[in-house]
Amino acid sequence: MRDNGCNEDGWDLYEQQTREAFEFIACRTGFSLKRDEECPWMYAEKNTQDCWRMFHSGHVKGRGWIV
Repeated sequence: MRDNGCNEDGWDLYEQQTREAFEFIACRTGFSLKRDEECPWMYAEKNTQDCWRMFHSGHVKGRGWIV
């Protein structure tokens, strides 16, 4: 982990935690977490991908940056 809170591959720590929280909730509510073969950052099922987009928008894109 770098000092700025990002992993070595540049993945933001907050976004990683957000995805982990989403997958925990999605798994418990019956969504499939299978990834798309062509785009491994997306989910194979449309419903799961749509829910991830909503969850992501509310948690990652909606946060403010203090500069």
